[in-house]
Amino acid sequence: MIKGVFLQNFMSYENAYIPLTNGLNLICGPNGAGKSSILLGISIVLGQSYTERAKKLSELIRWGQDEAKVTLILNNKLEDGRRLFPQFKNESIEVARVIRKNGDYNYFIQGKRFSKNEISSTFRKIGLNPDNMLIIMHQLMVGKFSLTNPQEKLKMLEEAVGFQSYRENVLTAVKRLSEFKSEEEKLLNSLDSAKATYEFWRREYEKLLKKQELNLRLNEVNKKIAWLKVKRKKEELLNLLKRINELKSQKINVENDIKSFLEKIDFEALKYNERLNEKTFREEELLRLFKNEAELNAKLKLLNILLEKFPLEASKIASKIFDEKLTGNNIYELKIKLEEGLQGSKAFIEECKLKLKNLNELINESQLNLIDFKVNLEVEKRKIEMLNQEIEKAEMLRLVEEEELKKFLNEAEKLGLEVNVEKRFPELLLEKKIIEEQLKIYSNISENVEEVYESYAKLFEKLKSKAEEVLRNKEMVQKELKYREKSWANVLKSFLKKLSEDYNFILSFLGGKGEVKLINEDNIEKAGLEISVGFKGRSPKPLDSLTQSGGERSIALIAFLLALQRNVSAPFRAIDEFDVHMDPKNREAITELIISSWKSCKEQYLVITPGEVHVPNNDVHVIVVQSVKGLSKVSELKRNES
Repeated sequence: MIKGVFLQNFMSYENAYIPLTNGLNLICGPNGAGKSSILLGISIVLGQSYTERAKKLSELIRWGQDEAKVTLILNNKLEDGRRLFPQFKNESIEVARVIRKNGDYNYFIQGKRFSKNEISSTFRKIGLNPDNMLIIMHQLMVGKFSLTNPQEKLKMLEEAVGFQSYRENVLTAVKRLSEFKSEEEKLLNSLDSAKATYEFWRREYEKLLKKQELNLRLNEVNKKIAWLKVKRKKEELLNLLKRINELKSQKINVENDIKSFLEKIDFEALKYNERLNEKTFREEELLRLFKNEAELNAKLKLLNILLEKFPLEASKIASKIFDEKLTGNNIYELKIKLEEGLQGSKAFIEECKLKLKNLNELINESQLNLIDFKVNLEVEKRKIEMLNQEIEKAEMLRLVEEEELKKFLNEAEKLGLEVNVEKRFPELLLEKKIIEEQLKIYSNISENVEEVYESYAKLFEKLKSKAEEVLRNKEMVQKELKYREKSWANVLKSFLKKLSEDYNFILSFLGGKGEVKLINEDNIEKAGLEISVGFKGRSPKPLDSLTQSGGERSIALIAFLLALQRNVSAPFRAIDEFDVHMDPKNREAITELIISSWKSCKEQYLVITPGEVHVPNNDVHVIVVQSVKGLSKVSELKRNES
């Protein structure tokens, strides 16, 4: 993994190269020689920011210098054939970190600058997290690990053995569940808020529906009223047409009466004229009769005078007067004739008078008839005028009524098809009035209420659907979380069971016994790793600063690390001062265990100790660090020298 380390102006190093090999690398030397600085330099390149040695990385620069540089010579080809940094084709690469007094801490690969995140994330992918004490345990961290809470220990273990993905899966599910719960809570709050708004607009929408229903009813009533108006107007128009026909019929009758009166007048006038003519004739005849009577009466008087005064001469005188030859007897015959003629004339006169009287009566009757007929004719003519006026008015009214009918028809047709109306007009008007009064209640309800309601209804349904979906997802994640927690717990318990057995087995060589177990497994956040140990026949107790001595804690930790190592995925591991607080016997036993366990591994181990170490064979790479005139010097103990 790491072929070597260059330290330039780093802490007590001026310019040193520390070669490393696979398997066990043992760094030894006196206290203060600079052994721990090598591991610290490696950790800084791997991405460590905080150190126990300095508050700032710039404090690690050698006194009097402006910058320090730590360079790792790495094998760029991993065990699986992949390249650690695939952008470089080199088999070996140099990864360096430069620390400057001004606070600039820059990374370089093959002289090219990279970000810290790019470097550290690459190392973490292969399990190299310098902050994990189970991967790299710096000086004084044995005690610190004992004081670390079980939860952090468990996280370190998971990361070290490659189980971190199980926790990440669980935490991802926990996070997703938390997100779904948070989203559900927000959605439920939004749903409650939206529901209140939705209920308000639903009530408003119900009012709108009621308003629309009332409007429909009003439209229906208006339609009935409109068609009833049409019906009534048609009836009125029909009655008007009947009235016009009646007037026209009356006019025809009156015209016939006028014609009849004209005929009567003509006929009566004809009779009247005939009677006048007859009267004239009768008057002339009467005048002639009066004249004849006067002549006869004069002749008779003359004849009587002649007979009285001139009896003898009467015939002669009479013959001369009457221009008629008369004899004595003839004169008396004439007298008788005259008397008879006078009598007959009187009879004719009376008869003629009677006829004239009757004729005058008939003439008067004709006059009266003519007057009556003419008066009646004028009356009928007046009737005609009145009828014509009425007909004209009726016709004008008909036109008006027809226009109104068209208007009513147009209004009614706009409201819908013709309907059969059984209710009376006052009932419909009352119903309309009631509906209009009811509509006043909803006068402030706008038509866009439906649009707003549908918008909020869609939003509410969307939120409801989303909440249901989130609930389903939450339930799915809960199931998935339980499954992942179970998988996490099962994997860990199975692993820790075997680890505990190995741990206890190793402790048995050191006169102790112990257990490694998972605690609070039902809650991954509270779950932790409990390492127990007991020596001299005592029951195992969890590691802490009060129960065990420093040496016991160190032995337990090394036993735990030795048991753990075959499962750690990182290609490089390190521990500084593993033998702190140990007595010589335990120190020797632990050293033998470390060497026997790590000497021939393909992984790379770096162990630092300040004490003398007996190396029984050549399988251990030993590096000796010494301080010469304030500078750390490194020497490599050859295999055949060990």
